[in-house]
Amino acid sequence: MTRNDYCNKMEKRNINGQFRDMRQDENDVKIFTFVASTADPDRHHTVLNQEKWELKNFNNNPIIGYQHNLYGDMCNPPDSDDVIGKGLAYIENKELLVDVIFDDQNEKAVKIESKVERGFLKAVSVGFIELGDGHDGNEDDNEDKDLYYFWGQELVELSVVNIGSNGAALKKSLRSQTFDALRYIYRELDGQFKFSDIEDMKVSDVIDLLEGGKVEKKIDTTYPISDFEYRIILNKQTALTGHKNNS
Repeated sequence: MTRNDYCNKMEKRNINGQFRDMRQDENDVKIFTFVASTADPDRHHTVLNQEKWELKNFNNNPIIGYQHNLYGDMCNPPDSDDVIGKGLAYIENKELLVDVIFDDQNEKAVKIESKVERGFLKAVSVGFIELGDGHDGNEDDNEDKDLYYFWGQELVELSVVNIGSNGAALKKSLRSQTFDALRYIYRELDGQFKFSDIEDMKVSDVIDLLEGGKVEKKIDTTYPISDFEYRIILNKQTALTGHKNNS
């Protein structure tokens, strides 16, 4: 197994990070310390090299995010309020630690800080770029042959996350975003297409329609309907979209 495709590409690793402690500085500012990475194998069957973390760029721009939403998602642009604090990264006892100060002028950050302090949020996730060439485990070096060992990593950002790395949860999140997109398209097209029709469309066709292309109205006529039933359908569409159909 090789990892050339990962070079120069940021990865995100969710860790059930230990909330190490909280202290206050001389100005009574709360500082939260998280264990961001250890030498233990992760659920991706990889081991991060704790002796070769590149931290300079991160500490020059120490972004602390929430749910890795710093970059936006398929339905939403980036939101500056998802930058919830700043941090200081360092290595201690072969662990990557990050001291975090939450933004007290950011309502979302204040809520997250409170949840962390009260123990309701504990997990963190590192975003990093692989450095150098890693290798598969070598049993002659007392390594696990089923693991991949990174040569080094550059820390890009740290995010507080609701839960650790969980495939089912990530799929659920994507499914939710997809439904949000479908609902947006449905409303923008005044309910003239069923959800199933939109799902069957090509992306280019959807974009054309959203940009004002011709819309062919579609009403489910798989069985004969009366004028009364037809009006009920239109009323349902109006209730869902908030737009009156003038047909």
